Amino acid sequence: MLDQPFDIAVIGGGLVGASLVLALAAFAEEKKLRVLHIEANPPANSAVAADERHLALNAFSWQTLTQLGVALEPSRCAPIQRIHISSRDDFGRVLLDAKQEGVSEFGRLVPATQLRDALESALLNCSSAWLTRLSGSRLINLNTKTESAELTLAATDGLLTTVRARLVVGCDGTQSSVRALLTTADTQAAQHDFFDYQTSALSFNFKPEIDPLNTAYERFTESGPIALLPLPNRRMGAVWTLASAQATAALQLSDTEFLHQFQQAFGYRLGRFAALGKRALWPMQRLRAKPDFAQRCVLIGNAAQTIHPLGAQGFNLGLRDAVALAATLEKGDYNINVLQAFSTARAKDRADTLRFSDSGLVATQNTSALARIARSIALTVLETAPLAKRDLVRFGLGYVR
Repeated sequence: MLDQPFDIAVIGGGLVGASLVLALAAFAEEKKLRVLHIEANPPANSAVAADERHLALNAFSWQTLTQLGVALEPSRCAPIQRIHISSRDDFGRVLLDAKQEGVSEFGRLVPATQLRDALESALLNCSSAWLTRLSGSRLINLNTKTESAELTLAATDGLLTTVRARLVVGCDGTQSSVRALLTTADTQAAQHDFFDYQTSALSFNFKPEIDPLNTAYERFTESGPIALLPLPNRRMGAVWTLASAQATAALQLSDTEFLHQFQQAFGYRLGRFAALGKRALWPMQRLRAKPDFAQRCVLIGNAAQTIHPLGAQGFNLGLRDAVALAATLEKGDYNINVLQAFSTARAKDRADTLRFSDSGLVATQNTSALARIARSIALTVLETAPLAKRDLVRFGLGYVR
């Protein structure tokens, strides 16, 4: 057993877990908070090191990360100043322009690897007086009691360690060990609503012939929705959603054939596509833990809710979870009533974001002639409705909850 009991044990070394620890740093030293950060993989070997995604950070997230001391290199981050929404071979489109909406940009595109490195750098600057980090340790058992929780951790060499903490925060992703162990221990705790869309998202980058000029594209196609996101050096990041079998097959194609099929799906609005980067595949699933808290334990980020990448809201939502939880924990009381109040306070934002992401995917799945006409009419109406466009923009910026 480690020498001292901890106030908070944060399980998960990913983007949301690291963000939560940094949010706790604002008051940890003053309140003599003892925080244990448990990571299954050492930072240098983190799974995100091979992550080909580019994360769309909205204005709230960018501001929050700056306040947390996360230094992102501007030259590697591209601003999103316009968003173009359309349906392939149909009429109607929506164009959102940041200047027209009174902001300089809607957000910024950041490589997942850069964000992970910047978070790790900020964590290394945290005082070791209140923060203990355990890398290469996996949670294998969790026993929650009225006053504390007991965790059993297994190191990569098989050595077991027992840890006590007043609160356990599970931010260990869609396959959360914390959620699974809570479900095993208590059938009323951390059940989840799970839905498999039977689709997968292909993530990659490429160079279009025409400069996108900081414009992001949402394109509804017969094969599935496509999101294109502007990157530095005139490149673009892409998220191409296909039926899972099609996505797996596309992953095996040569670069030339893959680009050809992608070009046929998107069209030639940006000219010819070239210089394909690495490809990665992400199954698209929706998960929501019900409830997302239990005695001396709470779930945030993808452990509490996982949404598909269309709309680029996953990390933004997880970051809002992290800062809201830190603000709750600053009061120093971690009993179940406090955790229930936190869950209730976060419920609307989570439900609205899940609904927003779902509606975008559902709107593209029906390819009948009637559905396509209805979708085109909806785009045309939205383009001519400034108040509706403004609400959409403010939701995307992350400030209206």
